[in-house]
Amino acid sequence: MIKYLIIILITFAQATLNAEYLDPGALGTSASTIGNANIQGFAKTATTIFENPAGLYRIKSFSIEAFNTKLMKEVTHTNIAIAFNSIIGNVGLGYIDSRISNIFNTDLDVFDEIYTKSTFGYNSSILYFSHEVEQKGFVYGYSLKYYMMNMGSYSGHALNADFGILFNSFRDMEISLCAKNVLPGSPYRYSSDDYEVIPMQLIAGIKKHIFDIDILSQVQAKNTSNANLTKHFALNYTPGIMPFFSIFGGWKEYFILSNKHTGITWGVKLNISALELSYASEATEYYEEKNNNYFSLAINF
Repeated sequence: MIKYLIIILITFAQATLNAEYLDPGALGTSASTIGNANIQGFAKTATTIFENPAGLYRIKSFSIEAFNTKLMKEVTHTNIAIAFNSIIGNVGLGYIDSRISNIFNTDLDVFDEIYTKSTFGYNSSILYFSHEVEQKGFVYGYSLKYYMMNMGSYSGHALNADFGILFNSFRDMEISLCAKNVLPGSPYRYSSDDYEVIPMQLIAGIKKHIFDIDILSQVQAKNTSNANLTKHFALNYTPGIMPFFSIFGGWKEYFILSNKHTGITWGVKLNISALELSYASEATEYYEEKNNNYFSLAINF
């Protein structure tokens, strides 16, 4: 049943110009980010390229992070990002992929009964190249993105970009600003000769450090036909006597189609030398599961 529902939503969204396209990055970039109410721009690992490419300045030498999860027992979601020093500054490479397999292609037989003619798959992916430049009092960065989509014999592609700025000259505070999909003349083009404008996203976040606690907040807006705005808030506690351990939680708003919902998230993170392990959990709207659980692994040098 869930496969029929997913494919109906996908088909409807892609058949409508200026629709809410399926964004593989909407779930979250890592377990840590999801546990922090999906607040973006403050990651200290390579996954910052998916959030705010200016955050690459935090990479000391090398970072790699991988994240994989399965949603509603059907949708496999994978992120992998690598960041490193280079002669032009810190750069990053990334890949995001969401896919569904064994979707039924059905028809009616001579007795008007439904039968399965064949099965097909769906996947939506993004490739990233990111770079940051440091200036006095702030850092800016950009990501070039190549979108790919395949659904049976139907395919699409697009090229777009993100641009981000981080203000890091304040004492115990950092401000993140990021505009995603900033190329309005670069729509998703499909093999059926249709096209879809990829909506711009504007994300503004603040992180304030007080004693052992980071207070994070964010507002996010999408330039779509129903121009929506979501708010996010999180607390991240790292004990001074245990700097290798963090516990965090948050509250967020999000949309399912045109309906706004709210949710609670939480998670923990453990740093063991160069290894970073993160876990997060959040409530789900899926009737067969009360919570989604997420794990991610990073290595930082």
